[in-house]
Amino acid sequence: MYDFPVKNKKRADRRSKKFKMREKAEQISRRWYPTYDESFHENWSVKHADNLKNCSCHMCCNRRSVEGKSIQERRNEYKYDLT
Repeated sequence: MYDFPVKNKKRADRRSKKFKMREKAEQISRRWYPTYDESFHENWSVKHADNLKNCSCHMCCNRRSVEGKSIQERRNEYKYDLT
């Protein structure tokens, strides 16, 4: 009936994902530092929300750097190997 322009939802999606990341970071902060006050958890979550990866050990890093290529990548190489 009415022909209104459709609004782009990308900005809303980014904001909602950022909010979820901050909530997750705040939960992590509460687990790691349970005795600190509320303002510390809020500041920590804002600071660390973009990068929640804590270290680069073999348990936290990308498995490819430790184990090599995945099975799917090896199958793909074998499938298209012309030599």
